Amino acid sequence: MKRSILFIAILLIVVAMTLSGQLYFDSRSAHRNPALSAFTPRRTFEMGIQTDVAGYNSAFALGDILQETWVIDLNEATERAGDGGFRAGATANLGTHGILRLGGVGFGGYTGLRSVAELQVPREFLELLSEGNIDDRSGTGNAIIEAHLEAGIRTAFNWREWTFGINAAPFVPIAFSGEGGFVFDLTTTDEGFNASAGIDTRVFSSVDLVALQDGAMPDLGEAISNSGFKVDLGVIRRDVAGLPQWGVGLTDITIVRATATSEFRVTGSYSASTENAIQAFLDDEDPLVLEAEDIDVKFVGDAAERIRLAPGVSGFYRFGLPFVDVIPHAHVVFSETLGAINPGITVAGNRFPTNLLYFGIGRERPVWRATAGLRIPLYVMELNLQIESTSPRILGVFGPDGLAAALDVRLGF
Repeated sequence: MKRSILFIAILLIVVAMTLSGQLYFDSRSAHRNPALSAFTPRRTFEMGIQTDVAGYNSAFALGDILQETWVIDLNEATERAGDGGFRAGATANLGTHGILRLGGVGFGGYTGLRSVAELQVPREFLELLSEGNIDDRSGTGNAIIEAHLEAGIRTAFNWREWTFGINAAPFVPIAFSGEGGFVFDLTTTDEGFNASAGIDTRVFSSVDLVALQDGAMPDLGEAISNSGFKVDLGVIRRDVAGLPQWGVGLTDITIVRATATSEFRVTGSYSASTENAIQAFLDDEDPLVLEAEDIDVKFVGDAAERIRLAPGVSGFYRFGLPFVDVIPHAHVVFSETLGAINPGITVAGNRFPTNLLYFGIGRERPVWRATAGLRIPLYVMELNLQIESTSPRILGVFGPDGLAAALDVRLGF
């Protein structure tokens, strides 16, 4: 019995000594400030992979959607969506990196795939569904698609009490939406009505989206030859312990615009109509005729659309407390479509055993996220797994209106 207790005690001590107390920043932080890549317990070499996916909407609680029988209350959905109307979308990000450190300088490469798609439906369409309207009515919304691939170099180095970081990479536009979006129309007659809603938007790309839709790998040679070039810049002031105290960054600064060489049309529709509803009711027939058209991508023609990424400015400050760090942060993105101020705050443990957990709430373009994360911060391997509640509205994360998951794995020595 005494030997067992002694063995367990020794094992706990070894594990505690093996666990890294290094400050945690999530997998999206190296984009907001590349200087953060210098702060890792792996002092010689590190490689890693990061991925996260998210889905969200503004009108329906996730608990209602996941029920075996989903009863839709259109009045409640309209009120829940608010004046901004219905928003639904998804984001997906995938990244890899490898960095070799010699002295105070780290140099390596990274890849990143970032994508967001969002449908914005005006409130009047929801009111049309929930309240009805005897007058003919039509309107439009937005369908926003942004996706690009980048691959380049990442470096970070120390100078006195400062740390500087740079990402420099060519980028290829996978899909950027142009004109068009969501369209709805209602026409009433003496015998019934005709209603339709759908997506019809132009999308510019440097790759063959039709091939992607069919599950084939498109030729990337032409896409690479028409790629743009971007940089991320970051600077961090370290404290007396050598940990980041505060920092600022510039993100997605386009030096050379990419050229999207192809134009595609993305369409999909849903319609409902009634004709002679009274007679159909008397004949015990369904008076409502529903038709749906799946999302389809068609090649329109050659294009020469110049694409730049949405630039941004980021900043953070770390308050080091016993056992936890409190880190308020913000990222301002300048974009005509999904630009916004993205504030947030993270609370992360800084020593064993609190460094196994971290929590946060903030806006990550274009959605709010409430995060709970589990961390295994070993020196040779670090594993971070986080689950997030998502919503276009900050109060919606307590609903929740959507979910996200992220995985961050890092290896090295």
